Amino acid sequence: MIDLIDGWEVRVGPSGLLEVKGAGLMRGYLEESGDGYSFQFPFHDGWFTTSDYVSVEGRKIEFQRRGGRKVKVLGELVDLDALEMKISEALETDVYLVAVDDERRGAALVPVLARDRFVRESFDALDLRGIYRLESPVLLDAIPRNPMGKLDRVKLVESVVISRRSV
Repeated sequence: MIDLIDGWEVRVGPSGLLEVKGAGLMRGYLEESGDGYSFQFPFHDGWFTTSDYVSVEGRKIEFQRRGGRKVKVLGELVDLDALEMKISEALETDVYLVAVDDERRGAALVPVLARDRFVRESFDALDLRGIYRLESPVLLDAIPRNPMGKLDRVKLVESVVISRRSV
């Protein structure tokens, strides 16, 4: 359980996500888009909705899990879906990201690609630094899919775990 900062209010919103309100909370954030950056004001009636599922007991918060496909890397929130799209467009092939626990960074980002679509030179030319730095790619003979043909993320994660154990 984490103690709440004095001056802040918290609640669990209708979607089950933590909402925060109070002095000293950020006013907004910069969001990168194709044309540059824009300032976002993510508040609704003074409340900021996080991407964390929590339980709240009095002035204590207990983290349960992160919502969506966002992870913390070096203390910054990274949207895996947006980063996957950016990398896939740059490499002109489907790239899937798996976040694995990393003691120093919080999470490490492991790209997964179909072996027959991987071009080392293109991958090495990606200029991703800091929180977007990628680990060595995991190359699979076939990307795991469910019977409906959709990506099977559970099997994708299992493939990454098995691959990293054998290194």
